[in-house]
Amino acid sequence: FIAIGYACFFFGTNFYLTWYPTYLREHRHLTLQALGILGSVPLFAGMLGDVVGGSISDMVYKRTGNARFARRVVAAPGFVLAGVFVIPAAMTASAVISVLCLALSFFFLELVIGPAWAVPMDVGGQFSGTVTGIMNMAGALAASLTALVYGGLFDRGYWSAPFFVSAGVLFLGALIWIFLIDPEKSVVA
Repeated sequence: FIAIGYACFFFGTNFYLTWYPTYLREHRHLTLQALGILGSVPLFAGMLGDVVGGSISDMVYKRTGNARFARRVVAAPGFVLAGVFVIPAAMTASAVISVLCLALSFFFLELVIGPAWAVPMDVGGQFSGTVTGIMNMAGALAASLTALVYGGLFDRGYWSAPFFVSAGVLFLGALIWIFLIDPEKSVVA
């Protein structure tokens, strides 16, 4: 379940790492200068989300001693809010509003990375390297699917459809975190 949850995360993240400039240039018709300025906004928001998500998860864990709650309370809402903000990013006619919604979406999605990398250590013990390796492999596999999904839909002129696919994957990620990932259940025992 950890691997599947991370696959949902990396599927959503890979848009920003691969298709985002194409989307801004070909659909939003941004110049290279505007792409450089506006295009960086979601990436900075994502970096901020990395730090905030890990910090909140650790703070909650330190206060409650409950790893399940500390990881889920950050990851599940992060997935939901990332999915919520990706939809208006696709639907608006304004490139600026789209970029701002994508920045919010990526901020919330990146909240997930701290808990996602903490859980393999929570459950893996001396085998946490193996757990993280499997988790990251599943994420890379899901990310590779974005070339087919995004590329195929963008190529056909469906500029909004991939965002709805991503929103669905992100909502699935939230459900996996809420119901299936348990950082208090060792994979070694």
